[in-house]
Amino acid sequence: MLTEVLALDLPGSGNTADFGFLAGPGTSGRLTRVDPLVGQVAGPLDLERQAADLLEDRPDRPEVVLAYCAGATFAVHLAERAGARAVLVDPYPITTGVIHFELTKLCRTLACDPPGYDEFAAGGLGQWEMVLNKARDGLVEQYGSDETASEMVDGLLDRYRSWLRFLTACSAARPADPDQVLVIAGKPLSGLDTLLAKPAEATVRHVDAATGPLGSPQVQALLSAAIDAAAA
Repeated sequence: MLTEVLALDLPGSGNTADFGFLAGPGTSGRLTRVDPLVGQVAGPLDLERQAADLLEDRPDRPEVVLAYCAGATFAVHLAERAGARAVLVDPYPITTGVIHFELTKLCRTLACDPPGYDEFAAGGLGQWEMVLNKARDGLVEQYGSDETASEMVDGLLDRYRSWLRFLTACSAARPADPDQVLVIAGKPLSGLDTLLAKPAEATVRHVDAATGPLGSPQVQALLSAAIDAAAA
């Protein structure tokens, strides 16, 4: 019987996670990929609500939850609620500094002025969504001022707002307490105490894969072994 594996992906955010190698023939898991930003399009959700909604919509509960980088916070909350193992590759906590950095990147993409750190830290999510929204008309004009341009720009801004909402929800989340956690670290590891209620109980495997870790044979072997272990 195949192990139900849920992999979090964040396409277009710089945290894209290609777990596709786990879906090949001969694997012991049934891989489903989920984009958590979709749940934030309609409006901001805290992670507890988002995790509950996602699992409620799934016919089979995951036994393993996979995440890369910024997906780690949501992954441990999903794993806790589902009673699943969490497997995290290069996880890091979402801080005010991380969100400011990401907002600055979005503003540069949209050719609008990003706030300084102190201004950002003193503001709120709605204020920074408005900064992005103000770029809309200029972008629509840039891309032709027709219905197709409007739809494209609105879709892009939906994505950007969802990314900010997701990061903000992660930064406000409590440390989670999944039953089992495997951390695969190719970079210096920090912040597990903000992700996990019991960070000392996590199994940590350090690997030589500082860049492109999901393409590393060592990392792929550890991920495959974690899924095999869940099936045992």
